[in-house]
Amino acid sequence: MILPNLKNLKSLKRLKMGLMTLSSESLLALSSALLHYTGKKFLDYIDLSFCQIKNDGLKLLNKSLYLSVITSINIKSINLSGNHIS
Repeated sequence: MILPNLKNLKSLKRLKMGLMTLSSESLLALSSALLHYTGKKFLDYIDLSFCQIKNDGLKLLNKSLYLSVITSINIKSINLSGNHIS
């Protein structure tokens, strides 16, 4: 899996995970990977479309993205279309 190795990348512009089924554990792994990322702090795009994310998963993701902003990761766009979010 790429997530444990994400922190070792020097640069990451786009993270495309669309059409993958992401459980709460997967979202926690993604959150942890983003928090420990030490490369260039500009991430243009995260695609999480059609990942079967529900409201609880969105809450987890929201917390991690808030912490990512605190650690100075500049995320321009996140695609969450096609998920089960109300």
